[in-house]
This record gives sequence, structure tokens and C-alpha cells, in this order.
Amino acid sequence: MSNLTRAGKINIILGIIFCLLGAYLFYEQFNNVFVLQEQYLSISFICIGTSFILASSMMKKQV
Repeated sequence: MSNLTRAGKINIILGIIFCLLGAYLFYEQFNNVFVLQEQYLSISFICIGTSFILASSMMKKQV
């Protein structure tokens, strides 16, 4: 993580926060029955978090 720029570090932190928020929302709305219409928000947060984490890998310092 030391080879990331400041923006890359912020992106990875935001990605972790979004992934955890999506997992929490998924767990709260999951009542032993999976209904896709109730899980749109949690799935979108998990996807946004994953994209932030992947985007942070593109922001490496050039030596």
C-alpha cells in the first residue's frame, strides 16, 4: 500500500467502507429468503466498493 498515491489510498478505504456497508445491508435485509428486489441497494454498494478497490490498483506511484 506504500506504492499507492494519496488518491489510491483514499479509493481503497472508500472501497472497503462501501463493501462493508453493502454486506451489512445485505445481512439486515436477508430474512432466510432471497428476494432480488429487496437486495438492489446492498448489491450496488458491494459493486461500487469492488470497483473502487480495483480502481485504486491503477493509481500507483511511478518510480
